Order: sequence, then C-alpha cells, then structure tokens
Amino acid sequence: MSNNQELTKLEFLLTLEGNIICQRYFNVRDFNPQATRSMDLHEYVKNICKKISDDLWAKSSNYLCENKEYILGLENVEDSTNNQE
Repeated sequence: MSNNQELTKLEFLLTLEGNIICQRYFNVRDFNPQATRSMDLHEYVKNICKKISDDLWAKSSNYLCENKEYILGLENVEDSTNNQE
C-alpha cells in the first residue's frame, strides 16, 4: 500500500436489546465520509436486517412445527392439572 492512501478504521456493531451480537473492525482505504449518508448504504443495511429477520422467523417457525407435539403435550398437562385443582 502506498503512503498517500489514507486508511480509516470502521466498526460494524450488531446489537440486540443492548447485547452485542457481532462486532467487527474493518480497515477502509480512501474512505469517503459522505458515503455514510448514502441511500445505497441505507438500502443495503435495510435488506440485511430484513434477511436476518426473515431467517430468524423461519427458524423459529420450523422449531415450533418440529416440536408441536411436545409443546401441545405441555399445554394439555397444564390444563389437566388446573382442572384437578
């Protein structure tokens, strides 16, 4: 790398309810500070968030479907216990 290229360190931080999920640092050559206000960047981040949300929803849905007998069995046990009291 030549000396005339400016190197800027940027942080990617993903949190969920105040807890850090992912934290990465990146070195960016010739960083343009105006790019942080770019609509392209906004759309990329928005699409990434949508993909993460859809993936988590699908995994949760699959988990519930795969374990529905266990989950429904727990509800029946709780209902029968309440009826006996």
